Amino acid sequence: MFLYEGSLLDPLLSVLILLTVSGFIASTFQRFGFGRILGYIFGGIIIAYIALHFHISVDFSYTDALREIGLVLFFFEAGSSISISGLRASFSRVVAIELVSITFIWTLSSIVSFTLGFSQIERLFTFLLLVNCSMVTFYLISSDRGRLGTKIKQIATLQFSMEDIVQFSLFSILFSFSSSNVGIISGFQLFLKIAALSLIMFASAYLILRILSSSALVQEKTNKFILSLAIALGYVSISQYFGLPPLFGAFISGLAFSSTLGAGEIADMLVGMKEIGMLFYFSSLGADIGLFNSIKVIKYGIILGMLAVPIRMIGLFIGGILGGVTPENASLISLTLFPIAESGIIFADTLASSGMLASQMVGISTIAVMSTLIVSGAISSRIDTFALKLISFIPLNTRKALDGISKLYFSSIETLVGTFAILTRFVAIVLLVSYLSDMFSLIFQHINLSFSIEIIIRVIIGVLGSSLVLLAFIVTTNSMLRFISKRFNMLSNSSSGNIGRVFVYLFGGITLVIELQLLYESLSWTKEYFGIEFFGINLAFALMIIFLTLFFMTRRREAVKRNTENRKISRY
Repeated sequence: MFLYEGSLLDPLLSVLILLTVSGFIASTFQRFGFGRILGYIFGGIIIAYIALHFHISVDFSYTDALREIGLVLFFFEAGSSISISGLRASFSRVVAIELVSITFIWTLSSIVSFTLGFSQIERLFTFLLLVNCSMVTFYLISSDRGRLGTKIKQIATLQFSMEDIVQFSLFSILFSFSSSNVGIISGFQLFLKIAALSLIMFASAYLILRILSSSALVQEKTNKFILSLAIALGYVSISQYFGLPPLFGAFISGLAFSSTLGAGEIADMLVGMKEIGMLFYFSSLGADIGLFNSIKVIKYGIILGMLAVPIRMIGLFIGGILGGVTPENASLISLTLFPIAESGIIFADTLASSGMLASQMVGISTIAVMSTLIVSGAISSRIDTFALKLISFIPLNTRKALDGISKLYFSSIETLVGTFAILTRFVAIVLLVSYLSDMFSLIFQHINLSFSIEIIIRVIIGVLGSSLVLLAFIVTTNSMLRFISKRFNMLSNSSSGNIGRVFVYLFGGITLVIELQLLYESLSWTKEYFGIEFFGINLAFALMIIFLTLFFMTRRREAVKRNTENRKISRY
């Protein structure tokens, strides 16, 4: 990268200047609570203006590889910071908060984007930018000096983790779409696909790391760090193969790593290399802002950042109250988590590089993030005072009404989360069968087999795949019906309970319809895979295998039941 077309500095001297200036400014900013990334950006801006003033060209081409590795480790660390067990324990509550917050942010961000004259794809990206909080907030929560209680810190940490997952999912959807075919139905179908692919990638990484965890090699700190880097880069490639954003793979591998080997021991090594990459990346973006962005871009970035502060604060506050959090805790959480995430800048850069987003949105996003971080740093020492002021705006009667609504809302969210979790497992199996069949088709294209042998192998693969899908459908449907029945019986006969039953039937019915559609689509591939003449044979064999499997499973359960009863009788 060249900052100015003048006399060229030695590349190593350019890197030294970048490390010195941006590193010093980042350390200063961190000391005052603004975060290192904000310092990196300002460092790049200062270097750009110095280069422009003295007519010199600064060459950062040596930093390209480190920037890429830094990005990979940035998202790997984001994944490894998420506690799967903690998130699972409070998943319904966190989802309840996030859904309200997302709805509020979507509504107001659409109005802001329309007012600023953004295109459709830019409006979608603005929403994506505002749904996640900055890494600075995670450090604020971790280093809190007693101002936040244990319960608030736990909820805020889980909310931080959930927003990471939501933003990655939305980015993956946006990355996979072109601006012409974005729709609600297609977006939901793609969201299901991404959720299922994430489950497949996480399960495979988890299995690999679980197997490697017993090796003595992995117990050594340096080897563990090398393994973390290798698996992060490996899943970047796998994510690209599935048509997902490359950095999504780094995020998933970080999740799997934290759930198996744990990243705490190598945190200092990860942070060191990541910070070098982040310094080069964000300093370069700062240089671009300093030299190539217009006054309009800077103005729009400041406006978006200043409006993002109240939008996120109010959205998180209302979501917290409806999610069952007390107004006092909800206000503290909203004042802690309102700065928007630095990852949004990286997503903007990725989408702009692929041609989906105008390059000016990178500058607008960067300035918007900087604006929210500056506000956060300015009020971080007075969060308690601002929290009391925020609560005072809500009348007592309104709080009581919201408390009643939150109970019904939370019950509905538990139903939604349960049905979606069951459906996601079915989608994961369907996708796994589909990808395996595509892999075998590719293998057959490069192996010279006789026509008869190839047909026999195809039939075997098709029958096994269809059997697996049908068996998964039966098990999933059974689980879904049992879950719906359980939720229905748990609700009381009051008016709120009757409303809850309506939601149980609604969510259950929608999920079963989606499941039937997925079953039809998953079985229809056999027509293309075999040809229509073998489709009936394949389905008949699959149904026969399913029948025999269920028959022997029933016999086994009955045998176990009889043995249990006989043991009880023998005791007496």
